Amino acid sequence: MTTFLLIAGWPNADAATTAGTRELLKSTPSWFLNNAGSDTIRGIEPANDENVVDQKFWFAMTAFLLVEACGNLDGLRRLFERPVAQYCGRISYAMYLVHGPALDYFQDMVLGRPAVIPTKEDKFLSPRPGSGIKGLIGVETATQRTLTWFLGLLVLGFIIVWIADLFWRFVDAPIVKLGRLQHQIEEEVELSVVVY
Repeated sequence: MTTFLLIAGWPNADAATTAGTRELLKSTPSWFLNNAGSDTIRGIEPANDENVVDQKFWFAMTAFLLVEACGNLDGLRRLFERPVAQYCGRISYAMYLVHGPALDYFQDMVLGRPAVIPTKEDKFLSPRPGSGIKGLIGVETATQRTLTWFLGLLVLGFIIVWIADLFWRFVDAPIVKLGRLQHQIEEEVELSVVVY
């Protein structure tokens, strides 16, 4: 877990001069760096990004360590075996699939727009009532923007989880059941061919 926390704090800039990451950069295996020319390792990098390939190696190693830690540390294992965590795991793929279209459709309706109240200097600006959370709370101060963001996160998060749950129940789970049935039928056909 300590290694995970160290790597999770990897700086985006000046990693070569930051304590902790400096030593990891020096320890990146040469076989990994030699394959850095392939697009699968490099990905799309900004021209000014430094040590991205090294960073990817250490992120991958940390992911393996984190999964291992989750299986071996009793507290983490019990946390991930709880019903809420299991439910989140079941709907996670459905949430991945539906979050983009759901945000595209609901975000403007839920967040809305702030009200426009023209001043005397704004001769050409017509008044417009606000709508959604932005119209209800406003966005003039940092507190209003933070509250608008938080309420939008709650409302949109609930909508996305609900749609993901529906997708999981009526699309994903039946397809998995159908796949298992097909696999079972194929095994029975193979057994009947072997018997004869």
